Amino acid sequence: MIKSKDYIMIAKRFANQEYSKCDSRGIYFAHQPIYGFRKDERRNGIICNYIRTYQLIKLLSNFKGDSLLDVGGGEGYKANLAKKLLKFKKIVNTDISHEACKRAKEIFNLQSKTADAQNLPFEDNEFDVVISSETIEHVQDYHRAVDEMLRVTKKTVIITVPHEPKHVIEKSIKYGVPGEHVHCFNTSSFNYLNERGFSVFAKKILSPILSIPNTLVDASPREYNDFYKRAGYPKILVDTYNALVPIFRKLFDEKIAVKLIKTDEVLCNTFPLYKGIVFVIQKNNQMFKEVNIKYPSVEEILQVTVPFYYLKENNK
Repeated sequence: MIKSKDYIMIAKRFANQEYSKCDSRGIYFAHQPIYGFRKDERRNGIICNYIRTYQLIKLLSNFKGDSLLDVGGGEGYKANLAKKLLKFKKIVNTDISHEACKRAKEIFNLQSKTADAQNLPFEDNEFDVVISSETIEHVQDYHRAVDEMLRVTKKTVIITVPHEPKHVIEKSIKYGVPGEHVHCFNTSSFNYLNERGFSVFAKKILSPILSIPNTLVDASPREYNDFYKRAGYPKILVDTYNALVPIFRKLFDEKIAVKLIKTDEVLCNTFPLYKGIVFVIQKNNQMFKEVNIKYPSVEEILQVTVPFYYLKENNK
């Protein structure tokens, strides 16, 4: 693997480029569904994105507190949801990209700091809860990143990660593509923390059974890129899907999307197959169990949106 300093430098450069992109009209290309269901034509995987977000917010609803830190929060989508739906008063968003932090301030008016997850610029126990979604699989030393999150929280850390075969990660490392994943996770990946006095709760998400339905309901054009080439997908398959996107968009609306998001949890609880995990890590060996509390619905989450953000106009 690339040396630590070089890896961080490459990651920063790549992330800054990603969070600076916009279309010909100047509309910012968001990494999260900040504009709403199917409002950003460039992004695909929106159903999976909503599933992760729904489960993270659902688990976060179990914890009371005034302060929250989002590590690797990008343009601030999940931090904003915590602010709007869960009423956290002090919200801080961090990302390795200073451009992402600028977007979080500009779009959501969030306090945002450029920071490496492996070296967070905060005091011990500064936040009631720390969240981090789809971030540590990109970090060179994820154990150190998790230790940092546990250091700055008083109570709880909630993390989402992908669950992928080892050979997929090995390919990512071999090709050295910026932004790809460099770690493998399963439901026991953080059990080592039990010996240090923490409790770990793992929840499976993203059922592979819904992979095809999710792709159809996404109904977003796909570029035939290196990911599809390495996975062995023929170009004609991607071209055919793209040709059918207008039909899929008419057939499958937001109500279908909501049903898929809710169905994912049922399938992951019923079958052993999963493509993602949400971890709840608590201090002082406090055991966590999901309880029947009031938490934001899928519909409420989908309703939290912002108007198109014109990056060029706002950065003249």
